[in-house]
Amino acid sequence: MLTIYSETITERLIYTFNFIFKDRNIDYKFTNDKAHILQSDSPKINFSKIDLAGIHKIEPSSFLFDESIVQPALSLGHYEGMETLSFSGVPDLPGALFYCLSRFEEYGSHQRDQHDRYLSKFSVQSKYNWLEFAICDRWAEHFIHTLEKVFSIELNAITPKYAYVPTFDIDNTYAFKWKNKWRQVAAKWREKIKGDTARIDARKNFTNNSAKDPYDTFDTILSLAKAPIQPLVFWHLGDYSTFDKNIHWQDLRHQQLIQFVSEKIEIGLHPSYKSNTSFALLNEEKNRLNSILGPDKNTKRSRQHFLKLKIPLTYQRIIKAGFAHDYTMGYADCVGFRAGTARPHFFFDLDHNETTKLLVHPFAYMDGTLNEYLKLAPIDAEAKIKALVNEVKKYGGEFICIWHNETIGEFGKWKGWKSVLDYTTRIANV
Repeated sequence: MLTIYSETITERLIYTFNFIFKDRNIDYKFTNDKAHILQSDSPKINFSKIDLAGIHKIEPSSFLFDESIVQPALSLGHYEGMETLSFSGVPDLPGALFYCLSRFEEYGSHQRDQHDRYLSKFSVQSKYNWLEFAICDRWAEHFIHTLEKVFSIELNAITPKYAYVPTFDIDNTYAFKWKNKWRQVAAKWREKIKGDTARIDARKNFTNNSAKDPYDTFDTILSLAKAPIQPLVFWHLGDYSTFDKNIHWQDLRHQQLIQFVSEKIEIGLHPSYKSNTSFALLNEEKNRLNSILGPDKNTKRSRQHFLKLKIPLTYQRIIKAGFAHDYTMGYADCVGFRAGTARPHFFFDLDHNETTKLLVHPFAYMDGTLNEYLKLAPIDAEAKIKALVNEVKKYGGEFICIWHNETIGEFGKWKGWKSVLDYTTRIANV
């Protein structure tokens, strides 16, 4: 048992030290009673600015004791030889951990793209080249190892459990199949104007029954559902709009396909682009999915379409809608660990200064990031994936990747990319 003295015991402080100690099965307790800490026989830490004779002192910044959401003055610092963040010139490893894990820097940020997404290049992890490392877990382990040296003890920290979780977003169930007449006509005109011969030929082959729809890869997705792998599918059921183009949710064939997939794989909601700023639409789409799945499969999982995550508003809305798990934590334009960890963790709402019951599941990479943003060839994508897998295996958590039914169909710009999913499964499922 570790005993930690702090003049003030805040929600931020508890959240941070639970991540460091509790989740690794290390017993600890806080006290703000000087007499208690001085009399305690357990290893003692003085996490304050005052001096307590004979007690190991770690002087913090004021960051974990503040309830404001004013961006602090940050710089690169060091704690016992490891890079971390300094707050107003005070190196503070626990503070740095909370800063990254809570996504503090995103509150009120105007550094956003055309889809109102926070830009990764402005993150502190990007600035210091930490994005492809589980930096919060690295900090936690370093903090623990340092204490073991100080106290000459073994704290017997456990490594958080590792799991491989392949996930799939169904933005567009089929390329041609089940599309109504006006959509077919409009699509044919677009293909003709663009001179998209590959898509024109694919449409002809499908129409002539000489090839299946190129987005029909549900057999591949279902084949992954073998112990210990438990894939997840997130289905788009929003109304048609500029960025929402799936088959209508009321199409009975569409509903039957969703029900068929749900027999083997848990299905969560992929909220539409339009619903990202409308609680009414979000709630309506959740009700649509529940009505399709049936009363015994009330969905509790979500991932935002286009990864439209605006903290804290997006999370506040999905909590209100009754979701318990979200899988949007990551960037569209780069791989790595947006929150500094691959471990599921509860969202800390800075607006209300509290730990919520929403469990955030970070992902490590998305198919479109590798191909469309980073312009990698499949072989180069595999090398990057291997490094990410090794990081998660070492520090624990869920290795979550995002794929789409259309990107594993070996069609168009995605030819050769199914092998990347196969590679991921081969090295991550160990």
